[in-house]
Amino acid sequence: MDGEQMYIGYKDIFRIINKRIYLFIIIVIIILAIALLYRILWQEPIYETRVSLIIGSTLSDDQSQFQIQDINTVKDSMRTYIMILKTNAVAVGAIDKLGLNVSANELKNHIEALPQPQTSFMEIKVKWHNSDQAFQILEAVIEIFIIEATRIYPEYKIKILETVEPYPIEIISIKLYYFVSLFVGSVMALSVVLMMEFFDNKIKSEKDVDEYLNIPLIGKIPKQKNMEIKMADIDRITKTVRYSVFDSFRTLRTNLLYLSKVCKIKTIAITSAKPKEGKSISASLLAAALAENKKLTLLIDCDLKKPVLHEIFKTDLNGLSNILMEESSWQEVVYKSGIDNLYILPAGINVFNADELIFSNNMRNLLFELREAFDFVILDTPSIETVSEEQVKFMQVDGYLAVVAAGESSKDTILKMLKRIQFEGGRILGILLTKMPPEKKSHKV
Repeated sequence: MDGEQMYIGYKDIFRIINKRIYLFIIIVIIILAIALLYRILWQEPIYETRVSLIIGSTLSDDQSQFQIQDINTVKDSMRTYIMILKTNAVAVGAIDKLGLNVSANELKNHIEALPQPQTSFMEIKVKWHNSDQAFQILEAVIEIFIIEATRIYPEYKIKILETVEPYPIEIISIKLYYFVSLFVGSVMALSVVLMMEFFDNKIKSEKDVDEYLNIPLIGKIPKQKNMEIKMADIDRITKTVRYSVFDSFRTLRTNLLYLSKVCKIKTIAITSAKPKEGKSISASLLAAALAENKKLTLLIDCDLKKPVLHEIFKTDLNGLSNILMEESSWQEVVYKSGIDNLYILPAGINVFNADELIFSNNMRNLLFELREAFDFVILDTPSIETVSEEQVKFMQVDGYLAVVAAGESSKDTILKMLKRIQFEGGRILGILLTKMPPEKKSHKV
């Protein structure tokens, strides 16, 4: 992050997992479900069949006598018998006999010879994905093996003692299979959440503000389902205590009043990096909160390109642009809002040179007059990205309040906004985080 090395400890990993615990669990469940479906629908069962053989020069009903006579000689030849079984001659012969569409090496990988220690017994196994074919392969392999072995060792004979019918086997135990699936799912889930954390460049919390922006957080506004607030809503909100959103602006008001005593703050520009971050609503409710505290407050719509305040407060269209073009005085186009101590100065008529007007000397002189007439002047300014860089320096206010939509605005975008304001001599009062997720409340019984 900006050239800094990032170290992640166990606590950080647990924090990251906890932050995205639902995503983590969902990924693990998906991997387990895929493993289950693969095992049920796509994984071919493996069948095993085997035959037991005895090798000797004479074959009689007296097996113990046979082993005593031949065990020492036969066991020395057992390694050769295993090599015969693994020859291409046996494999190719079985393939030709059954018409299998496999290579000799592939077939040999499915054949296993198991000599019994200190005996003349030998066991041959065949593993195959089809039970009928497994048995046919075993029969063909044994037939050709006996022919090849007798050709090399004509003095010995091979007798089939027992043949086991094909039966399904587990290549890996069910418990181990799902343990491995759980492990793989957990690793993949952890990788996903770590990658999301690494590439997540958005400001979402007070901690993010402290860590990335180095600007004080001056207020937090909870997210509302409908932020298209009209005048009736503002009037109702200011007169009820059930709206947590306005309580947040009361807290913001308290912080600004404290700053104003220390730093003589009267003109405050509300801005944002991009549109639709809650800038105009924040300006309106902050102005209403100041007015509630018996502060004579003027709210100015400085967004001459996309004005909204005249619609919210139901005023005439004439306003700021008329003043800046010297068509009206501010006393003529300042309107009562309907809320005690709150006055509105709309954007005015549409003009083609909006940026030039809003950052002109006339605007600077107007602000000088208004700060003498009102306790507070709140300016709803255009978003920074919509204003040309050469224009910002002419906005003469006591401070900027930067509105940041939680989870929507990237760190890089916000830093660019802050640096731009500071580069032009603007003073940043603090960050106002909007659209904050509601805090979880603990209920005591």
